[in-house]
Amino acid sequence: MSYFAFKDIIDSLKKDGVIFGAEYRKKDGTITKINGRFGVHKFTNGRGSSSPKVLTVWDNNRKRYTSMIPENIVSLNAYGRKVRLISSEVLDGIQFNKG
Repeated sequence: MSYFAFKDIIDSLKKDGVIFGAEYRKKDGTITKINGRFGVHKFTNGRGSSSPKVLTVWDNNRKRYTSMIPENIVSLNAYGRKVRLISSEVLDGIQFNKG
Protein backbone atom coordinates (compact mmCIF):
# COMPACT_ATOMS: atom_id res chain seq x y z
CA MET A 1 0.00 0.00 0.00
CA SER A 2 1.27 3.44 -0.87
CA TYR A 3 0.86 6.55 1.25
CA PHE A 4 0.73 10.03 -0.19
CA ALA A 5 0.60 13.41 1.51
CA PHE A 6 -2.64 15.17 0.63
CA LYS A 7 -0.81 18.44 0.05
CA ASP A 8 1.55 16.75 -2.43
CA ILE A 9 -1.34 15.28 -4.42
CA ILE A 10 -3.13 18.64 -4.62
CA ASP A 11 0.08 20.48 -5.55
CA SER A 12 0.71 17.95 -8.33
CA LEU A 13 -2.84 18.32 -9.68
CA LYS A 14 -2.50 22.10 -9.67
CA LYS A 15 0.90 22.03 -11.37
CA ASP A 16 -0.02 19.47 -14.05
CA GLY A 17 -3.52 20.81 -14.75
CA VAL A 18 -4.91 17.29 -15.19
CA ILE A 19 -8.58 16.43 -14.96
CA PHE A 20 -9.40 14.46 -11.82
CA GLY A 21 -12.39 12.94 -10.13
CA ALA A 22 -13.31 13.55 -6.53
CA GLU A 23 -15.92 12.49 -4.03
CA TYR A 24 -16.63 14.89 -1.22
CA ARG A 25 -19.08 15.39 1.61
CA LYS A 26 -21.28 18.45 1.23
CA LYS A 27 -22.39 20.54 4.19
CA ASP A 28 -25.70 18.66 4.38
CA GLY A 29 -23.79 15.36 4.72
CA THR A 30 -24.51 13.95 1.25
CA ILE A 31 -21.67 12.63 -0.89
CA THR A 32 -21.28 14.11 -4.37
CA LYS A 33 -18.87 13.51 -7.22
CA ILE A 34 -17.12 16.01 -9.41
CA ASN A 35 -14.95 15.76 -12.48
CA GLY A 36 -12.80 18.87 -12.56
CA ARG A 37 -9.44 20.52 -12.67
CA PHE A 38 -7.49 23.34 -11.13
CA GLY A 39 -6.26 26.37 -13.05
CA VAL A 40 -9.29 27.23 -15.18
CA HIS A 41 -9.56 31.02 -15.39
CA LYS A 42 -11.78 31.45 -18.44
CA PHE A 43 -14.94 32.31 -16.54
CA THR A 44 -13.54 34.51 -13.79
CA ASN A 45 -14.66 38.10 -13.71
CA GLY A 46 -12.41 39.53 -11.02
CA ARG A 47 -15.18 39.80 -8.45
CA GLY A 48 -15.49 37.71 -5.36
CA SER A 49 -12.79 35.86 -3.57
CA SER A 50 -12.05 32.39 -2.37
CA SER A 51 -10.94 31.55 1.12
CA PRO A 52 -7.45 30.07 1.39
CA LYS A 53 -9.07 27.30 3.46
CA VAL A 54 -11.01 25.90 0.45
CA LEU A 55 -9.98 24.41 -2.88
CA THR A 56 -11.64 26.03 -5.89
CA VAL A 57 -11.89 23.83 -8.97
CA TRP A 58 -13.68 24.01 -12.31
CA ASP A 59 -16.35 21.28 -12.37
CA ASN A 60 -16.56 19.98 -15.95
CA ASN A 61 -19.94 18.27 -15.41
CA ARG A 62 -21.75 21.28 -13.97
CA LYS A 63 -19.80 23.90 -15.98
CA ARG A 64 -19.14 26.04 -12.91
CA TYR A 65 -16.60 26.60 -10.18
CA THR A 66 -16.93 24.48 -7.06
CA SER A 67 -15.27 25.09 -3.71
CA MET A 68 -14.36 22.08 -1.64
CA ILE A 69 -13.30 22.03 1.99
CA PRO A 70 -10.20 19.78 2.04
CA GLU A 71 -11.29 17.96 5.20
CA ASN A 72 -14.52 16.86 3.46
CA ILE A 73 -12.85 15.20 0.46
CA VAL A 74 -13.44 11.45 0.64
CA SER A 75 -11.42 10.27 -2.37
CA LEU A 76 -9.54 11.45 -5.46
CA ASN A 77 -9.10 9.73 -8.83
CA ALA A 78 -6.10 10.95 -10.79
CA TYR A 79 -3.13 9.58 -12.69
CA GLY A 80 -4.91 6.23 -13.06
CA ARG A 81 -5.24 5.71 -9.30
CA LYS A 82 -7.97 6.11 -6.73
CA VAL A 83 -6.79 7.55 -3.44
CA ARG A 84 -9.00 7.25 -0.37
CA LEU A 85 -8.41 9.97 2.18
CA ILE A 86 -8.39 9.32 5.89
CA SER A 87 -9.47 12.05 8.26
CA SER A 88 -6.97 13.38 10.77
CA GLU A 89 -9.18 12.16 13.63
CA VAL A 90 -8.64 8.56 12.48
CA LEU A 91 -4.90 9.08 12.06
CA ASP A 92 -4.51 10.47 15.58
CA GLY A 93 -5.15 7.01 17.04
CA ILE A 94 -2.74 5.15 14.74
CA GLN A 95 0.95 4.69 15.49
CA PHE A 96 3.11 4.40 12.39
CA ASN A 97 6.31 2.41 12.16
CA LYS A 98 8.95 5.05 11.44
CA GLY A 99 11.72 2.52 10.91
